[in-house]
Amino acid sequence: MRYKTIVKNKKEQSIIAKTRIELLYALALDSLRKKDIVLARNSIKNMIKISRKNKISLKDYNWFFCKKCFEPYGVDTIDISTNKHTKTLDVLCKNCGYVRRKPLQKNINS
Repeated sequence: MRYKTIVKNKKEQSIIAKTRIELLYALALDSLRKKDIVLARNSIKNMIKISRKNKISLKDYNWFFCKKCFEPYGVDTIDISTNKHTKTLDVLCKNCGYVRRKPLQKNINS
């Protein structure tokens, strides 16, 4: 039987959720350094579950993992390239083949 702690104040609940997300992010980084990818992937999945339940944005952690397979990005797991035609930065996950594109910023001076 699981017991739930009920927090009535939404502000307290969001603060607790943010600290849990930070702890899970630190755990994922530590497990990635130790080459334990399964633990890193599970902590990323838990981060996403907590953020969805409490409506917290993961803007700071968004480019840390693949959206499709939840594989944490490392030196061995990604390819980074630029696309001149679409003017984007392409990040290719070697595990699942998913490509994330981020638009490049234009130079103000030119």
